[in-house]
Amino acid sequence: MIEEADYNALPADFEAKMKAKRARARAARSAEASARRFERFASFELEEEIAEGPTARVYRARAADASGTALAVKIIRRAVVAGVETPGARAASLRARRERLVALDHPHLLRVHDVVEDGGRTALILDLREEETLNDHVRERGPLGFQRVAQLGADLSSALQAIHESGLVHNDVEPRNLWLSETRTVLAELSSACEFGTERGDRAIALSGSPQFMAPELLRGEAPTPASDVYALGALLCFALTGRPPLKGPRLHQLRDAHERDARPRLSDKLDDLPRELAELIDRALDGDPAARPSDLAAYGDALRDCAAIDPASARLEHASGFQRWWRTLPRPARILILGGLVVGFVLLLWNRGS
Repeated sequence: MIEEADYNALPADFEAKMKAKRARARAARSAEASARRFERFASFELEEEIAEGPTARVYRARAADASGTALAVKIIRRAVVAGVETPGARAASLRARRERLVALDHPHLLRVHDVVEDGGRTALILDLREEETLNDHVRERGPLGFQRVAQLGADLSSALQAIHESGLVHNDVEPRNLWLSETRTVLAELSSACEFGTERGDRAIALSGSPQFMAPELLRGEAPTPASDVYALGALLCFALTGRPPLKGPRLHQLRDAHERDARPRLSDKLDDLPRELAELIDRALDGDPAARPSDLAAYGDALRDCAAIDPASARLEHASGFQRWWRTLPRPARILILGGLVVGFVLLLWNRGS
């Protein structure tokens, strides 16, 4: 069973405590490191630990050559590499896919410069990015507007298409792996990428990501496919719009049961200001049947991009009642005149009652 490993499926307050605990541990290690020379990994000087997760630690680093380029070095944890069930599986997977990972050059993917071994450890050499994640943005400032979500979905559709064309699935599309800036979105965490059909029994490779953003077939133990990436994309867009994943449950069996009961509320029934076209596109990606999800990501991205161009006022008008639609179509002077007439009429009515 894998329930004991489902840190990402636990409630948000527990997640926050674990995040704080890891931050304290990083600070302690950083204080120790400041008293000695920088640690080296291959030809890179590790300056500071900037992130930690169940499978790896990430360091801000500099190339030891004359260029001194600032990069991120993501070192796979020894505990995962030397796991009892799959010894070295994730590290071996990264080394086997090195050429394909390095060849992925897309504006919305975090660039992998190399996969390096040193002293029995394996690491990815990555572009250094320190913007906020989608998870941080939504938790701290609330959900995004539908236009930005639609554009974000179009960008990610293009990135996933590039990954799938390389013969890989991303296998970990979720809000903590998406970096946001004012002008760009970048999908990270290619360390979980695997080939189509990687066996689910290979826990160190195939069982990646937060269960709340995993396709129902993955929760049933089936192999990752491009369709499971599409489900994760839909779940991420749902989170960006609402602040919640499509389904929540503290344990895997509860999530599986919710999927079996098709308990997911449809976005088109939840958000009054959401264009129906966008709601339907996201709901299609979240279909429980992998064959019913969009398979042409180029066309899907184009449809999402069209939604980003929809006027918010038109979206609100679409959900309005007949009277609301009539009222909103009136010119502003006409509405002011009507309201003024109603106020005058109300005042005259009170005057007549009082006299």
